[in-house]
Amino acid sequence: MKKESISTKRYTLVFTIQSLFLFICILLAGLLITFNFVKGRESAVSNAKKLLEEISHKSVIELRDTLDRPARIVKFLPSVDHLRDKPNGLEHPVRTLFSTLLNNNDKIHSIYIGWDDGDMYQMIRLVKGESFTQELGAPEGAEYYLRYVHERQGHRTTLYGFFNKDHVQLAPARTKPSTYDPRTRPWYIEARQFPDAIHTLFLYRFNTPAVLGTTFMSAFDTGVVGVDIRLDTLVQFLEEHAPGSEGRLIVYDTNGVVTAHDEIDPESLKPGSNPSNTTFKALASATADTPLFSTIFAQFTKLNTPGKAFTFEFDTTRYIASVSVESLIDEEKIVAVVAPEEYFTQEIRKLRMHNLLYTGTIFCLSLFMVILISRRIAKPLNTLAHKADEIKNFNLDTPIDIHSRIKEVADLSLAISNMKQGIQTFSQYIPSDLVRRYIASGASPVIGGDRRTLTVLFSDIADFTTTAETLPPEAVIFMLSDYFSQLGQEVTAQGGTIDKYIGDALMAFWNAPKQTTNHTLSACEATLRCARSVKGYTHSMPHNRTIHLHTRFGLHRGEAVVGNMGSSDRLNFTALGSTINIASRIEGLNKHYGTTILASDPVQAHSKAYFVFRSVDTVLPKGARTPFRIHELIGARPESGLTDLVPSPETMGCLDIWEKAYTAYHARKWQTALELLQSIESPDALATLYIKRTQANLDNNPPEDWDGIERFTEK
Repeated sequence: MKKESISTKRYTLVFTIQSLFLFICILLAGLLITFNFVKGRESAVSNAKKLLEEISHKSVIELRDTLDRPARIVKFLPSVDHLRDKPNGLEHPVRTLFSTLLNNNDKIHSIYIGWDDGDMYQMIRLVKGESFTQELGAPEGAEYYLRYVHERQGHRTTLYGFFNKDHVQLAPARTKPSTYDPRTRPWYIEARQFPDAIHTLFLYRFNTPAVLGTTFMSAFDTGVVGVDIRLDTLVQFLEEHAPGSEGRLIVYDTNGVVTAHDEIDPESLKPGSNPSNTTFKALASATADTPLFSTIFAQFTKLNTPGKAFTFEFDTTRYIASVSVESLIDEEKIVAVVAPEEYFTQEIRKLRMHNLLYTGTIFCLSLFMVILISRRIAKPLNTLAHKADEIKNFNLDTPIDIHSRIKEVADLSLAISNMKQGIQTFSQYIPSDLVRRYIASGASPVIGGDRRTLTVLFSDIADFTTTAETLPPEAVIFMLSDYFSQLGQEVTAQGGTIDKYIGDALMAFWNAPKQTTNHTLSACEATLRCARSVKGYTHSMPHNRTIHLHTRFGLHRGEAVVGNMGSSDRLNFTALGSTINIASRIEGLNKHYGTTILASDPVQAHSKAYFVFRSVDTVLPKGARTPFRIHELIGARPESGLTDLVPSPETMGCLDIWEKAYTAYHARKWQTALELLQSIESPDALATLYIKRTQANLDNNPPEDWDGIERFTEK
């Protein structure tokens, strides 16, 4: 039907987008001028919420990492080899591990082992300029203080030394008396009383130095391992992640009780006081801004929007808060990041009076941006149109690598990519040339075929049935998939069409659907490469079992009917005819002759100028009406240019002897044939078979009507 011509003026996408963008920019400029003061604050608050959510997300990640790392370390340490061994002086297998852990975790104060006999091995991070470091007399460059507390001649002694961050000891070890016993410390007692606990609930004053902190610990069969975090380090972390000088970072339990915040005063418990009955939560609650913190928790409970920022008013000041529910040290906590709204909007307020000037500037710049953006939008669409043309021409090799932030363009790119993938998948079931022909013509496949000269290949795995009976079906499928992928790559690389897989057998042919002049040469090269690819093929199985597979091939050239065959709802592109049956019979004859690749006379005749064959026999397989000669495909001739497939000079020399022996044999010159055959060094299965035949003919001279044809009654 003739299409009606419609005269409609069309505009390019670039021009359309530029016009639309220009209109929008003018409209937005007017809106910005009109609603500048109204919208300015809303925009600032919106941006502030997003920023606060980002700050909250980052803070939670780093807080979790800060608290979870010590927990993971104490869970891991009991599994370390030699943990139960005692030090030799200051040397212990875990010393380097302790130093590495401290190097990689700057929030950790110390790592140690306390044994049940009262000995203790501890590495402590030194803080430069701290009185404790100066009292120890630490040398320059000392990063860690290592001590070993143990019983010696009835007295407790501390052996100690200093190390840098590269694990190098900076001075000889020293000793001093000690009264320290880890078994009396809260972390040791709590770990022994509650073996599943990994974090002590109570604050306590470290022995070295005398600062407040908390401990992560884990008991093992002969002691306890521990990791210390100083309270001032943790508070410093919370202060660093609070937004601005007026911002706050608070941690609640699920009941709304404050368990940590950024203004905990580590000096609330003075040196000399006993913190052993004071929990971290109690200290945090005691120093908390209770009205503000209670209001934040109440607002969160009311809104119940974890991770989403919200605004509220407290004591005439508007605040923005982002609250999330997180798991910290295997406990559910509620983490809040809050800051006055003014912290985020103060810069916006300063810039309000300049918005008019900015609007004009933006309007001018938008003209340039419109052109740039419109071209960036149009470019991927033009590229997609080009890719669609390539798919129409069945060029499926080039990838569709188009990235766009525009959803519709991205969806279109994905749709075209999926269409391409679908066509690629479809082409795995029928030949690519056939698919290309259907796409180019727009026609649908129909039942029918053409008579055409084909070169047909059959392959089969020797004794595969016996092998498969000893394997699970899943293992057989996996093994065959790997095996067929190697064969398939070689066949398709030489322009072959894989017709079907029949159990462990493969059928392929050349010259259909795409017609080629030298299809027999391509088939010979593909078969040689297949044989080389799977020669000595092995497949590893469970229980150290290895499967060895030997593949046999048969090649024949002749006429066959090739086309779409099947029913109206399921078609198969295949080939039928006696040529197919003869190719299958030839492949089966390999078993009788002990060969790998057998080819018919037509194959040899059309490719002998480029490939090396040796005569095998004249045969009449079961079901065949006319005898025909078969040959073994040995390799390629130098003239073919396939240097990697050319047989060795020794093989070629043996072939010359073989052909003379074969000619003598069929001329009934038994003695000459036998002498030539016996002169072959290391005769293969075929030569051995002919030696036996020749000897039998010498012993029992065949009748005058002997024609040398080998007749087979079985497939």
